[in-house]
Amino acid sequence: MCIRDRYRYEHCTVTRVIDGDTFVIEVDLGFKIKTNHTFRLKGADTAETYRPRCPGEKEFGEQATQLVRSLLIGHPVVVETYKVGIYNRYIADIFYVDPDDPESGPVHSLKETLIQKQLLKRDLDCRECSYFDGCQMIEEIYKKLKLRWRDPN
Repeated sequence: MCIRDRYRYEHCTVTRVIDGDTFVIEVDLGFKIKTNHTFRLKGADTAETYRPRCPGEKEFGEQATQLVRSLLIGHPVVVETYKVGIYNRYIADIFYVDPDDPESGPVHSLKETLIQKQLLKRDLDCRECSYFDGCQMIEEIYKKLKLRWRDPN
């Protein structure tokens, strides 16, 4: 990817958090022109809150969503976009202001914060999930690996 393929928007505000990795952001283009677009966090995949595969995934996804809401809603962010992905969402890196030090400017990467807090889908371990019995996610993994699935019920 050429550096010219990336666009940086300095004056943005998150208006809605759909889930931990998808947001609606108002982008100020200057000259009193603003536009709202849906963005998906580049290189990060949080657990689903819409149609999760098991209650454990939903719970994990809601934790990520709550964290992102507390960090981003109504606060200034910087958006670096790369391309338009599926569902017409822009793929982007999001940088936010530390709520404890608003004078520092948008210096924190949302992706890095989700990694540090272990809130990406890759961090979800269904063996520790309180819903392990009958977890659909485990069943799907077994089927992909062509192992015999025994329903614990």
